Amino acid sequence: YLNTNGSVRFEDDSASVGGIVRDQVGNWIFGFNRFLGSCSVFEV
Repeated sequence: YLNTNGSVRFEDDSASVGGIVRDQVGNWIFGFNRFLGSCSVFEV
């Protein structure tokens, strides 16, 4: 299973994303995060 999320700080449009991959019983396989820089809420 892959779960992702993104967010934008409205003061300066700083955006980041992250996510996690789990197996079929819910055990963590790996996670990730990334700073995207300046983006709109629709791009994230």
